[in-house]
Amino acid sequence: VVARVAYVISIVQSVAQEAKNSWWTTILTHPLLLGVAPHYSDESILPFLQMAQAETVQVGCSVQLCEPPNTTSYYSVACYYDIPHVEARVPLYTVGEPCNQCRQGFKCDDATKLCILK
Repeated sequence: VVARVAYVISIVQSVAQEAKNSWWTTILTHPLLLGVAPHYSDESILPFLQMAQAETVQVGCSVQLCEPPNTTSYYSVACYYDIPHVEARVPLYTVGEPCNQCRQGFKCDDATKLCILK
């Protein structure tokens, strides 16, 4: 039973990682500029926008195996983000030096140059 549980966890982690990577590669195929404020028409890239939003601190995702009758099974990934949510015409982040605006309770990650929870 332990081996099967570990295998299922491995698959779920792989599916979640693939979803995250897919959302991040959105920026490579969408004409989004640095510091830009999203537009109402950007709904299709909302997962990327939410992850890239400077104020997003926490994310929780669930992975569900869907096995509809008479068709191929697939995994569905749904993620929920802490507030604030992305808003049209509100910039995702302020362009500037890395980590120069880390809030209280955060520190600069030397590798990514992003503010992370302490």
